[in-house]
Amino acid sequence: MKNMTNKQKMYSLIIILIIVIIGIGCELFYYHYNPDIFNQQTETNENIKNNTFEHNKVINKFNLAKKKLQVENDKHPNIIFGSDYQGDNRYNNMKEILDKNNKELNPNLFVFCGDYQDSSDIDIDSTEYGIIELYTLISNYYKESIPRLFIQGNHDTLKAYGISEDGIYESEKYIVYVLNRDSFPNNQDQQTNSEEVVKKTSESLKNDLQSLVDKKSNKPVFITTHVPLHYSTRNGGNDNKYSKYIVDVLNEYGNKLDIVYLFGHNHSGKYDDYIGGSINYIPDGSTIKVGGTNEEKMINFTYMNAGYIGYSNNSLNQTTTNTTSVSSITIYDDKLSIQKYNKYGSYYKEPIIVKLKNK
Repeated sequence: MKNMTNKQKMYSLIIILIIVIIGIGCELFYYHYNPDIFNQQTETNENIKNNTFEHNKVINKFNLAKKKLQVENDKHPNIIFGSDYQGDNRYNNMKEILDKNNKELNPNLFVFCGDYQDSSDIDIDSTEYGIIELYTLISNYYKESIPRLFIQGNHDTLKAYGISEDGIYESEKYIVYVLNRDSFPNNQDQQTNSEEVVKKTSESLKNDLQSLVDKKSNKPVFITTHVPLHYSTRNGGNDNKYSKYIVDVLNEYGNKLDIVYLFGHNHSGKYDDYIGGSINYIPDGSTIKVGGTNEEKMINFTYMNAGYIGYSNNSLNQTTTNTTSVSSITIYDDKLSIQKYNKYGSYYKEPIIVKLKNK
């Protein structure tokens, strides 16, 4: 602008100013007609600054589940389960499910079965970022007094603040049992000590279930984890190669306790097509093909996924279900009522009823 006249300089500045104003106007117009995106970015970008924000100071204020579950003592308590809060559409998927169904749900606990990001870099910041975003979104619909339980998935680090410890979480009317990914890993054929890890976990699980039997507990037990027990083609069929050890323990105690096993993880590919795709339910007394062995074995417990939130593309042939969802389980004195919810509403025409054997 060195050789320009004053008038030319003035015109140039006016043009630049007009361009800036148009740019700002377009952005405001975009956010005005896309409020969900604006709300999402407001929460995630301004309030939760990844890698710079001190996540633990935020999560420390959250109502995370404790081993002695401090839940509202509803006559018929309800738990919401979900898993795999991942991918570009994770926020809007969960928001659509809650927008449609939040008035139908009356939870006193939220349980999430792992994966709060999808990066191959498993670090504390990314795991905590996903937990904060999900927790904050739920708080837009439900009271802060409802505790949340976050289980470790294969994309999460156990060191992240907010990830729950393994073991028993007990309320007056039900028990949630946590198995983090480090205790029951995926890619079991690619880690030299996987069999030892799963054996040790199965022994701890057996001891804990025996302790419930010893004190004559008749509360339903929800085993919540990330990795499934059934055979799939994932990782050449060896992703959960040693799941037989967990199956054997659950079968042993399934006649003494009412057990429901909930998992995540298999939301991509056709890994679950033969058991129903992204929405599945296998009742007590049925058979499953056990991971690693592909051997059919009868189960003495209820088996189902928690519901995939971020994305699911299991069904490529239109024969099985491909939808993002959450699971809802209501506990009654003598039964469980199970329903799945997606962005269109309740999935089953009528809830699935599971009669409790030990009541």
